[in-house]
Amino acid sequence: MGISSELLLLGLLLLLNGLLVMAELAVVSASKSRLRELAEAGDRRARTALDLAESPGRFVPLVQAGVALCTVLASIVAGVSLAERLAAWLARVSWLAPYGSALAWVAIVVGLMLALLVFGELAPRHIALSYPERVARLLAGFLNGLVRIGSPLVTSLIALIDVLLKPFGLKPRTAAPVSDEEVNILVEQGLRAGVFQKAEKEMVAG
Repeated sequence: MGISSELLLLGLLLLLNGLLVMAELAVVSASKSRLRELAEAGDRRARTALDLAESPGRFVPLVQAGVALCTVLASIVAGVSLAERLAAWLARVSWLAPYGSALAWVAIVVGLMLALLVFGELAPRHIALSYPERVARLLAGFLNGLVRIGSPLVTSLIALIDVLLKPFGLKPRTAAPVSDEEVNILVEQGLRAGVFQKAEKEMVAG
């Protein structure tokens, strides 16, 4: 495999890693009420995103497994192949030759860490948090397709987690109903943001 192919593969792995992180965070951060409003208006992508948001256990384990796999594969491509090429290039410089291999490994590790941090985590998270509903709708189909393909893996991971947690007496937590206090807090925030009017607040309180 040539260096251009290796760099392309590495770029695709970083892109996939970023898409998985962005899709997961956007779906769990998106406003369900806004997605529901769009879905009721006939937006199919919003409906798909809402279905995913209401059942995060369907995709979160799969996304985590995908991110881990991308990281491992990127490390193999960079560590095994690119490090050897860089070490060979550094060996041509006489005063760097004794340290070529060590310098190559340091450069690859630092470079890969920065690439994964910026393109695989920070940038996708920033985009997802800035435009959660838009990104959730955009990537809902992609994430839903992965869920359909990887559902056996998700089921296996959940079963394994349950087995590992059982000796500690830990059980999966079910979603708790929203309390009156939480409703009042949300209404107060909506009132300050201009989403609710004072009369609407009194209706909820009454």
